Amino acid sequence: MEQPASLPLVALTAWQALIERANVRPGQKVLIQAGSGGVGTVAIQLAKHLGATVATTASADFLKDLGADIVIDYRTQDFETILSDYDVVLDSQGPKSVAKSMKILKRGGKVIGRPVLRSVLDLASLPFSYQISASAWWVSRPTGRLSSHGGFMGPGAVTGVRAVRILR
Repeated sequence: MEQPASLPLVALTAWQALIERANVRPGQKVLIQAGSGGVGTVAIQLAKHLGATVATTASADFLKDLGADIVIDYRTQDFETILSDYDVVLDSQGPKSVAKSMKILKRGGKVIGRPVLRSVLDLASLPFSYQISASAWWVSRPTGRLSSHGGFMGPGAVTGVRAVRILR
């Protein structure tokens, strides 16, 4: 029961980042850093459910089964040379990754990540014309959020990373 118990927290984190902070819409391009982690696996599925084109960084092939359109192996590929003009980046990796993530955003794009001062300084160094917004996430108490989006959290709707690994 340990694996299912983690789903509400990671799902709420993904929900708040992609829906409440980024306001992801159909047709947008979303990069999920660290897609094979708990938040990443749910964020991939949620972004796809919302109609986005989803790219992710990881070293796991099963992420395409979860809905990722592009899986970039961070060990051998550099996402900033492959991706461009993204609307949203969800980045849980930290300052270096957030700084690189900002470079793939289109004008008006959003990067959402852990609260780190260095990333804000990197954002400030970009030309003003980029009009990129940066946001940190803190998970707040759920108030029925996860049940309000078209059955996304219904039975069998979301697959967790550990469940995928166990079933294979």
